[in-house]
Amino acid sequence: MIEGVCKLCLETKPLQESHFLPAALYPRRRKPSFASRNRRLVALHSKDQHIKDYVLCFDCEQRFDRNGESEVLYWVSPKSKTFRLAERLKVALPRDYDPSDPDQSINRYSGADIGVDMDKFAYFAVSVVWRGTAHDWVLPDGGVRPHDALGDFVEPMRLYLLGQAPFPPDTSVIVIVGSDDESRKVWTIPGAHVEADCLNFRFQTFGVMFRVLMGYRQWEYLRERSCTSPRKCIFYGSMKHRMPEIMQLFDDAVSEPKLPD
Repeated sequence: MIEGVCKLCLETKPLQESHFLPAALYPRRRKPSFASRNRRLVALHSKDQHIKDYVLCFDCEQRFDRNGESEVLYWVSPKSKTFRLAERLKVALPRDYDPSDPDQSINRYSGADIGVDMDKFAYFAVSVVWRGTAHDWVLPDGGVRPHDALGDFVEPMRLYLLGQAPFPPDTSVIVIVGSDDESRKVWTIPGAHVEADCLNFRFQTFGVMFRVLMGYRQWEYLRERSCTSPRKCIFYGSMKHRMPEIMQLFDDAVSEPKLPD
């Protein structure tokens, strides 16, 4: 550990080795690889190759774990062949079909119906996006992912994560669980693009895609589908056809110098 200013609570404390995405997403049995910006695959077998740095104090690491990370990892179960969340959704009854999906391959469920704390899923998603704004992360291929410059959106996220403010009012989190094998094989760091008058961050965690949308003119359609809405939405269906787009966003995330101010 080293002494420094924790980027969440802003207090000077001993800092922990903080991961960009949780260490549990590096299970040994999967032998995952990281697609570098020159398309060379870098093995992630060693802890020295994890995307991590001294960023947070112990108290804030525990806050992240308690308020979101442990809940998400329980359902994603990255170290197990069993995908708890998909197994639960497979036998649940959908609330409705997504009208924007012509194949009706992705249905809407309620987290409250299946015993999943969607507020913790939202906290986890925001915490990952915030980490991308708070630090320049060194990638396994030696390149650096400079922090995302999100201006006025950063401080409301930080205060929310600290428990000092409500969920950011101009933010939605959409959670999609894959029923296909392809989406279960990968995880990615956040990649961003502009969609529906929002800055849209997407990242993947072995079968679950998180979308964090931020924008002052956000469509009501998106707010209603957020996992923080009264309906506690969670979507389930095949993401196989979306994987090329997801991986392109990942490629952009490791190759673009930074988002525009």
